[in-house]
Amino acid sequence: MSPILFLDFDGVLHPEPCLADKALSQLPLVEAILRDFPSVEIVISSAWRLDWWNEGEAVAVSNMRQHFSPDIASRVIGVTPFLGRRESRGLAPLPYPREAECLKWLKSNRPAWTPWMVLDDRAWWFSPGSVNLMVVNRDDGFMPSDEDVFRQHLTRITRQPMDTRKEYMTLFLDFDGVLHPDVCHRESRFCNRDRLQKILRDFPEVDIVLTTTWRLRFPLDSAGDTLKHYFSYDISERIVGVTPDSRNLDPRQFPDGLELYPREWECIAWLRANRPYSPHWLALDDKAYLFRPFCKNLMTINPATGFVGPDGRRLRELLRKHFQ
Repeated sequence: MSPILFLDFDGVLHPEPCLADKALSQLPLVEAILRDFPSVEIVISSAWRLDWWNEGEAVAVSNMRQHFSPDIASRVIGVTPFLGRRESRGLAPLPYPREAECLKWLKSNRPAWTPWMVLDDRAWWFSPGSVNLMVVNRDDGFMPSDEDVFRQHLTRITRQPMDTRKEYMTLFLDFDGVLHPDVCHRESRFCNRDRLQKILRDFPEVDIVLTTTWRLRFPLDSAGDTLKHYFSYDISERIVGVTPDSRNLDPRQFPDGLELYPREWECIAWLRANRPYSPHWLALDDKAYLFRPFCKNLMTINPATGFVGPDGRRLRELLRKHFQ
């Protein structure tokens, strides 16, 4: 799998601020270096991509390619998703927004072991000490004096051994019978949540997708009463979606008989659409009959108690074995 360069424009391919006739003035220098590393593919992380965001990624990529020489343009394969404007939806802003956008693109499009780097002028949009980030002085943009460091980064991502054992993990999470007993008083809802959150903090590679029927009644991520608001901030940021409703799926596109096990069917459908390179998953659920018999990806929870101490120890051991 080809290494990925996430590329910013403003403050990198030209100074910021700059006059219109100076836009992309440093692009020829960056392109000349990239020609020595032909395996590196490019994903645009610049805010320029947002001019076409509402028209779809394919349109945005096509327009971004027009700024590059033909041989380099063919290596521009994507644009990062946009995770901004969270405050308008009543949510806290992401602490490292551009890094989060890069990671979201990687998880949706590449295996976990894909080497990558970022060329950007805003260090505060990335976690401190990120080895994947090369910061450019925004007052000047990319200068000849930056070439050696850039080449070192490109050499690292093109030559480093790929640990193909490294994988993401998707946790499909039910609410009723898991985060609280299936039958419980309102004040006891989510009584098991903190136990699960504590474990997940030790495994940051795990993303969360909600399978609960609550997803059919409440939005995932918006102002007001949302599914993410039931979790602490750090865990809520790892909730990346909800499964589709099996009533809207076409059984002809899935293995024979899977429609008899609707929750597993919904999990597989979400993975196909969102994690084609990351097949590893685990479901926490109290209804085994919604999954195929002896499903190795299911951890069944007792609905009378929900996710309690022994379940926590078992989950921790499963995750430890997966990531060791």
